[in-house]
Amino acid sequence: MYDEVGKIATYKYRKAKQQSVSLSYKKDEYDIILSYVQDKGIPLATFIKIAVKEKMERDN
Repeated sequence: MYDEVGKIATYKYRKAKQQSVSLSYKKDEYDIILSYVQDKGIPLATFIKIAVKEKMERDN
């Protein structure tokens, strides 16, 4: 069960080790991307992370 101690530990970990990025899409573009990733069975965040890594690899 997720108790108060767990919440505090998660908060501290995320604050120290992770960074959040906010993206904005036009509604129709978002719907197309979301439909694609749902068909592939992967979360949107995972798809974005993979796409960024692939782009960086191609550019180097």
